[in-house]
Amino acid sequence: MSAIQSTETSKALEIMGMKINSFQEAISIADYFAGTDLVPKDYKNKGANIMVAWQKGFELGLKPLQALSTIAVVNGRATIWGDGLIALVKNSSKEEWTHETLTGSGDNMVATCETKRLNQEKTVIQSFSVADAKKAGLWGNNTWAKYPKRMLQMRARGLCLRDAYPDVLNGLEIAEEMNDLNFQQKIEAQKAPKTLSQLGLNTVEKDGFLVVEGNTYGKTDVLKQMGFQFSNNKWCKELPKGEEIIDIEVSESEPIIDDTPPKNKISPAHELMKYL
Repeated sequence: MSAIQSTETSKALEIMGMKINSFQEAISIADYFAGTDLVPKDYKNKGANIMVAWQKGFELGLKPLQALSTIAVVNGRATIWGDGLIALVKNSSKEEWTHETLTGSGDNMVATCETKRLNQEKTVIQSFSVADAKKAGLWGNNTWAKYPKRMLQMRARGLCLRDAYPDVLNGLEIAEEMNDLNFQQKIEAQKAPKTLSQLGLNTVEKDGFLVVEGNTYGKTDVLKQMGFQFSNNKWCKELPKGEEIIDIEVSESEPIIDDTPPKNKISPAHELMKYL
């Protein structure tokens, strides 16, 4: 069954006034949109990402162009910008009111979001402070350096609204948080060990091979990137002839050896559904 098909024609994805019930029709239109200069830069020449945004927007009740404005594909997941998050809540008829405040200044700033659902006595309140941002390694980095107040607000908003309206948001992540996660992962990758000595490992030459000595637990991915293979309960690599080995570095161009069995081919529709 197509990922875009609906049991009711009236509920089909509608683009440019046309009812779209076919996956192939939708991807063709998405590719057309991706080739224009009127889509956000993250969707430029990325028709598949536009499809993910449309499908997620369709599930949330957003029109196609609204979806492209509020939904972003970050780390392979469909996320929504913070302003789109609160818009979904306000349009859901589940919210009575939502208040957001920012108190303090400098390192004492705290953003707070409080909301009340209809027919629910207690409110839900969440805060996010500069101290929280520092603890998470966010403060002064990336977008936080340019828009600290805004980022504090988005964090408090995301925590509060996801707690209060899980039935509306269905686990939807906010793009600001996912971008922070992406940034932190890049920083951790930069800090990762690049040589055997940094991993606390040594090698010995044996029968024309370099054999790794030391505890390799948790280090196998890096060893694969360095070109080592696991054989006879040892990590080893053929010794280059005529070369003196001082230390071995991770090679950016050397592929990671994947010894997992090949998977069955996945259809485009199933590939799309991974993201949703």
